[in-house]
Amino acid sequence: MRVNPAKFTIVQNLSVGSWCRVDRAISHDDGRQVILKSLLDPVPAPAVEVRFRRCFELLSNLDHPNIVRPIAWLDQSVPLSFVLEDNQSIDLLQYIQRQAPEGLALEPFLRIASQL
Repeated sequence: MRVNPAKFTIVQNLSVGSWCRVDRAISHDDGRQVILKSLLDPVPAPAVEVRFRRCFELLSNLDHPNIVRPIAWLDQSVPLSFVLEDNQSIDLLQYIQRQAPEGLALEPFLRIASQL
Protein backbone atom coordinates (compact mmCIF):
# COMPACT_ATOMS: atom_id res chain seq x y z
CA MET A 1 0.00 0.00 0.00
CA ARG A 2 1.33 3.42 -0.93
CA VAL A 3 1.24 6.30 1.54
CA ASN A 4 -0.12 9.64 0.35
CA PRO A 5 0.84 9.01 -3.30
CA ALA A 6 0.26 12.69 -4.09
CA LYS A 7 3.12 13.65 -1.75
CA PHE A 8 5.63 10.77 -1.78
CA THR A 9 7.11 8.14 -4.05
CA ILE A 10 8.16 4.95 -2.27
CA VAL A 11 11.63 3.93 -3.46
CA GLN A 12 12.54 1.13 -1.05
CA ASN A 13 10.86 -0.96 1.61
CA LEU A 14 13.09 -1.12 4.69
CA SER A 15 10.99 -3.34 6.94
CA VAL A 16 7.53 -4.72 7.60
CA GLY A 17 6.47 -5.68 11.10
CA SER A 18 3.30 -7.01 12.60
CA TRP A 19 1.59 -3.60 12.77
CA CYS A 20 3.60 -1.14 10.64
CA ARG A 21 5.97 -0.80 7.72
CA VAL A 22 8.95 1.46 7.11
CA ASP A 23 9.78 2.76 3.62
CA ARG A 24 12.34 5.09 2.09
CA ALA A 25 10.55 7.67 -0.05
CA ILE A 26 11.05 10.87 -2.02
CA SER A 27 8.96 13.89 -1.06
CA HIS A 28 7.29 15.55 -4.04
CA ASP A 29 7.22 18.87 -2.18
CA ASP A 30 10.97 19.37 -1.90
CA GLY A 31 12.62 16.30 -3.48
CA ARG A 32 14.09 15.28 -0.14
CA GLN A 33 14.61 11.61 0.67
CA VAL A 34 12.70 10.67 3.83
CA ILE A 35 11.56 7.65 5.80
CA LEU A 36 7.84 6.88 6.10
CA LYS A 37 6.54 4.80 8.97
CA SER A 38 2.96 3.65 8.28
CA LEU A 39 0.39 1.46 9.94
CA LEU A 40 -0.46 -1.65 7.94
CA ASP A 41 -4.16 -1.45 8.74
CA PRO A 42 -5.92 1.46 6.99
CA VAL A 43 -8.57 1.42 9.75
CA PRO A 44 -6.64 0.57 12.92
CA ALA A 45 -8.14 -0.32 16.26
CA PRO A 46 -8.15 2.67 18.61
CA ALA A 47 -5.44 1.12 20.82
CA VAL A 48 -3.15 0.65 17.80
CA GLU A 49 -3.67 4.24 16.71
CA VAL A 50 -2.86 5.48 20.23
CA ARG A 51 0.30 3.35 20.34
CA PHE A 52 1.41 4.68 16.94
CA ARG A 53 0.82 8.30 17.99
CA ARG A 54 2.80 7.69 21.20
CA CYS A 55 5.68 6.32 19.14
CA PHE A 56 5.73 9.56 17.14
CA GLU A 57 5.51 11.70 20.27
CA LEU A 58 8.28 9.79 22.03
CA LEU A 59 10.60 10.09 19.04
CA SER A 60 9.79 13.81 18.80
CA ASN A 61 10.95 14.32 22.39
CA LEU A 62 14.24 12.43 22.08
CA ASP A 63 17.37 14.38 21.28
CA HIS A 64 20.26 12.08 20.46
CA PRO A 65 22.53 12.03 17.38
CA ASN A 66 21.92 8.30 16.86
CA ILE A 67 18.12 8.50 16.90
CA VAL A 68 16.32 9.48 13.71
CA ARG A 69 14.11 12.53 14.26
CA PRO A 70 10.50 12.72 13.10
CA ILE A 71 9.66 15.51 10.69
CA ALA A 72 5.87 15.42 10.38
CA TRP A 73 2.71 13.57 11.37
CA LEU A 74 0.54 12.79 8.35
CA ASP A 75 -2.89 12.88 9.91
CA GLN A 76 -4.67 12.98 6.55
CA SER A 77 -2.96 9.86 5.21
CA VAL A 78 -4.53 6.43 4.91
CA PRO A 79 -3.06 4.49 6.57
CA LEU A 80 -1.79 6.74 9.38
CA SER A 81 1.86 7.62 8.81
CA PHE A 82 4.63 9.86 9.94
CA VAL A 83 7.77 11.15 8.24
CA LEU A 84 11.27 10.80 9.63
CA GLU A 85 14.54 12.27 8.44
CA ASP A 86 16.63 9.87 6.36
CA ASN A 87 20.28 9.90 7.32
CA GLN A 88 21.07 6.57 5.60
CA SER A 89 21.60 4.93 8.98
CA ILE A 90 21.16 1.24 9.67
CA ASP A 91 18.94 -0.34 12.29
CA LEU A 92 20.27 -1.65 15.59
CA LEU A 93 20.18 -5.32 14.55
CA GLN A 94 22.25 -4.60 11.41
CA TYR A 95 24.73 -2.60 13.49
CA ILE A 96 25.19 -5.43 15.98
CA GLN A 97 25.58 -8.01 13.21
CA ARG A 98 28.25 -5.89 11.50
CA GLN A 99 30.13 -5.22 14.73
CA ALA A 100 30.09 -8.77 16.03
CA PRO A 101 28.52 -11.42 13.78
CA GLU A 102 28.85 -14.00 16.57
CA GLY A 103 27.00 -11.78 19.05
CA LEU A 104 27.65 -8.69 21.08
CA ALA A 105 29.60 -8.89 24.34
CA LEU A 106 27.85 -7.79 27.51
CA GLU A 107 29.71 -4.50 27.99
CA PRO A 108 28.98 -3.04 24.51
CA PHE A 109 25.42 -4.33 24.77
CA LEU A 110 24.90 -2.53 28.08
CA ARG A 111 26.33 0.75 26.66
CA ILE A 112 23.85 0.59 23.76
CA ALA A 113 20.95 -0.41 26.02
CA SER A 114 21.62 2.43 28.46
CA GLN A 115 21.33 4.94 25.60
CA LEU A 116 17.97 3.58 24.55
